[in-house]
Amino acid sequence: MKEAKMLQSELPAGIVCIPREECLDRYHAQIDGPPSTPYERGRFSVDVSLSSCYPMEPPSMRFETRIYHPNIDDHGNICLDVLKSGKNGCWTPSWTLAKVLVALSVLLATPNPHDPLMPDIADQMLSDGSAYMAAAREWTARYAAPSAEDAAAEPDTSVGTAVPSSDAGDGESPTKRRK
Repeated sequence: MKEAKMLQSELPAGIVCIPREECLDRYHAQIDGPPSTPYERGRFSVDVSLSSCYPMEPPSMRFETRIYHPNIDDHGNICLDVLKSGKNGCWTPSWTLAKVLVALSVLLATPNPHDPLMPDIADQMLSDGSAYMAAAREWTARYAAPSAEDAAAEPDTSVGTAVPSSDAGDGESPTKRRK
């Protein structure tokens, strides 16, 4: 309950997170693509699960919206050190869900091609940045652009609450998400 209340006050504009079905261990988050990035016109849905060991263990997060990003794979899994515990990660119980969601927004603004889940995208980012940017913009327009209907139905994300919207998708298998 404390975590849910903190989300209302700690999240910056452009990030919302609400419990799924009044369940305090599952959340639906939406992150607006950061300005001046190929993701800037997108709204990305993220599934958040808290284990019974939270906050001693990091939350589990998965992108529900398709995204062309070197640190997010075809299934929405995320490579971010704060989502890892132990020697390969930097998770500590002092991290809050709000801080992790902000870190995820920062990952959209500054992908890390040196620790990729998608090596082909990381290679493209390093060798042909303009092609990477074009592909990321195309994927954002195709899969993450909020529809006019969604925008009218949802409150302003700057207030820290939102009604979750579903990804309509195109029925394509998650393994066929990348070009």
